[in-house]
Amino acid sequence: MRVGLVCPYALDVPGGVQNQVLGLAAWLRETGHEPFVLAPGHPGPEHDLHGLHPDRVTTVGAATPIRFNRSVARVALAPAVPARVARWLRETRPDVVNVHEPLVPLTAQAALRFARVPTVGTFHASGPGRGALRAARSLARAPLRRMSTATAVSATAAAQVDVGLGLAASVVPNGLRTADFAPPGGDADPGRSRPRVTFLGRLDEPRKGLDVFLAAGPLIRAARPDVTVTVAGTGTARLPSWVEAAGAVSDTARNRLLRQTDVLVAPNTGRESFGLILVEALAAGAAVVASDLPAFRDVLTGPAGPVGELFPPGDAAALARAVTTALRRDTEADEIAREARARTFDWDRVGPAYLAVFTAAVAGGGVSRIA
Repeated sequence: MRVGLVCPYALDVPGGVQNQVLGLAAWLRETGHEPFVLAPGHPGPEHDLHGLHPDRVTTVGAATPIRFNRSVARVALAPAVPARVARWLRETRPDVVNVHEPLVPLTAQAALRFARVPTVGTFHASGPGRGALRAARSLARAPLRRMSTATAVSATAAAQVDVGLGLAASVVPNGLRTADFAPPGGDADPGRSRPRVTFLGRLDEPRKGLDVFLAAGPLIRAARPDVTVTVAGTGTARLPSWVEAAGAVSDTARNRLLRQTDVLVAPNTGRESFGLILVEALAAGAAVVASDLPAFRDVLTGPAGPVGELFPPGDAAALARAVTTALRRDTEADEIAREARARTFDWDRVGPAYLAVFTAAVAGGGVSRIA
């Protein structure tokens, strides 16, 4: 099957949606299909394309940063974007087009507008109010009506789409290659004796909760003076002297850091639709302490029960207690349960679910109704 994958966010800037589009494309290629990726930005040799040949990735041009959902999104806004999208569709001749974040201008909306084959919309975001979503539905009504079917990465994202757009979306979660996080020989840092507690996220985005983590730091260190507190991620922030600052990390360095982490802390304050970093930490064998957000709770709750610790969002004291509990109680059985939960999000399971949706769309099933 020839699959067009459309990402509205720049591929030369790290991001969850970008990684999902590239990861799905890589799985499709590995399983004998032909993926083609369209996105803004100009990725170079230093950017990870998940093994895709550069000729399978087409840019619609430079991206412009805009504020959205308490974050910064880099999207293409040039007048030439729709024509470039239409040309890509003609040249790649996909059997189905998977448009991620269909409401985001201009790339995603143009793909829905010009596609002459079945289209699958995939919704990632959580957080914009009903009014904002209804306004977006009004502006993008015609492109949205062209979707054959829709998916959402979590029940949280699906509920948002249902309430705001009147659209039923099936849940297909984000995926990852769990094998990328398994420690290779000699990578477990056998010389390290101090437990490590890690924050990994954008440092200058308030909803990622770095300030909550730093407020909890002295309490954690009082309970466990032997702990190493590590902060990694893009952006800038003033960090205390007791923090080990790792800065921005590549995918390879991120995986290694997670393998050398005892507790990964996700103190996000809201507007999260999934929480891939939680799954990555589970796959690496780390314990997870996270804000009690619906999307995080879903990720950390498996058939046999919870595989991580949750605390009230914004509560630094509760965060510190959860971290010290995780450090004290962690067992080999807990690690096995975490890795088993992570495997449910492996591309070997998530990829076939996407493929089933694409196949049904091509066959004419699952048509959405946009009011």
